[in-house]
Amino acid sequence: AFAVYRTLNTYVSCSPSYPFKAYTHLTQEFLAENGVRKEDLVQQVEDILLKDIPLDKLIVVSHGLQSDREILIKNFINLQYDPKTIKPIDGYCTFVHARKILGRKENLKLVDVAREAGWYMDREHNAFNDAWATA
Repeated sequence: AFAVYRTLNTYVSCSPSYPFKAYTHLTQEFLAENGVRKEDLVQQVEDILLKDIPLDKLIVVSHGLQSDREILIKNFINLQYDPKTIKPIDGYCTFVHARKILGRKENLKLVDVAREAGWYMDREHNAFNDAWATA
């Protein structure tokens, strides 16, 4: 059994690179209008997502876990290890497992994998929708 405990759908105000814009379809104008400062995002993660959750009970689920963790740690959001015990935080990568389960290396975007599992995503890169699709 699983439960979607908490999601946070927040964008960071930044000047996105070409690969980011091409992949996500998010524009600089959208991010400027709807984004927050990195410092505010770090505080939101701590106050909303990690509040009252012991890190030894946390499982981070992502469609591209290694990449997501690297990006987060560069932005001062640690979902890799418990700083008090130095033990790794559990994680599950739906991309890696979809590749194994489906036995292919292509058409593995989250929207493709979700559709194949019977879940239609109406908006990609939305934290709530992505969380349900990865579940």
